Amino acid sequence: MTNFKLKGIGLDTTTLDYAPVEYYYDKASIGYVLTNPAANNDFLIKPYLEYLSEAFLLTEINYVDGADDILVSYLKHLGRTKYDLLFLNANLDYKYFDTSIKDIYSRNEIEHLGLSRPKDIDTLKKNIEYLEAIGHKVESVLLDISPINFQKDIIDYCNESGITIFSTNTFGGWVNSNAVISTYTTPYLLEFSSLYSDVIILSSRDMCNVKYNISFLEQLMKSENIYFEPLDIPCPITPIQKPTPIIFTALKLEGDKIIPYN
Repeated sequence: MTNFKLKGIGLDTTTLDYAPVEYYYDKASIGYVLTNPAANNDFLIKPYLEYLSEAFLLTEINYVDGADDILVSYLKHLGRTKYDLLFLNANLDYKYFDTSIKDIYSRNEIEHLGLSRPKDIDTLKKNIEYLEAIGHKVESVLLDISPINFQKDIIDYCNESGITIFSTNTFGGWVNSNAVISTYTTPYLLEFSSLYSDVIILSSRDMCNVKYNISFLEQLMKSENIYFEPLDIPCPITPIQKPTPIIFTALKLEGDKIIPYN
């Protein structure tokens, strides 16, 4: 019996510096595309977004003051007519940005609202309460989820409140990924994130790896015979200084032949 929460897979295009035409065959697998105007790559990713025309457009912005004009222009550059989900920075104090929020919503181009990367549960709750008090329901939260970045209190709050969890940096982020993957292995990290995420947003930094990670996640979503038990991880965890494998991952074949993943 599966215990994975995962229901969808997305692609983070903020690190994409070319239109990866050789990976267009993954179209059916990618249900969400995450963008950010600060990445300054809209003219590069537009062909890929056109190909992924059925994928939901998720856009994260780091500021709101004066963002309305930027969002209008950015949407045109992407070749889309609306933002399916707009993630606002969860760590701003929105009581000072009433006018900016009204300006952002004034053009009716935003379908749903979310908050991204809250630093703690109190900040998240405060902004959700304020935004909903002025008529804007927060339906989703974007979090980094991995063994080295695990905000269990926020995850529990979202589950209790019916808030959809989108996760990024499954492998610990660009700087930490080598040490984190060496320590935990790729399959463990994907399974770990799948326990707590409704949608996993994969980094586009290495599109070859994206292909294999998508295939692995699709198997998790389809299977009803996998049960995953995560390690008892202290939080916050001490940063990994030297990669030391603590997870043994292997394939078991017929005849009890074992092929170590590590």
